[in-house]
Amino acid sequence: MALSRLTPLYRAALVMREIGGMRYADIAQALEQKAKNVDVLLFRAVPGFRQEYLKAMESTGLPTSIARRRHGCCLPMWMTRIGPNGSSSG
Repeated sequence: MALSRLTPLYRAALVMREIGGMRYADIAQALEQKAKNVDVLLFRAVPGFRQEYLKAMESTGLPTSIARRRHGCCLPMWMTRIGPNGSSSG
């Protein structure tokens, strides 16, 4: 659900990088973007996804830690390094 709330361009860049393991140059070519734009897309997509993911977990009515266990999911490491406003937290 959280992924579907991102814009198509943010979603595509995020999936290609984090799930597909694609390099920025390959993502840029696939999305018909400049390579430097891929960095910006991902910088904006990660906190957006994180925010939507946490909202979805909160909507279950369970504490976030319990909701994560019940739904068999947790925040990937790359999401824990980005603050809610896009700043790095570590």
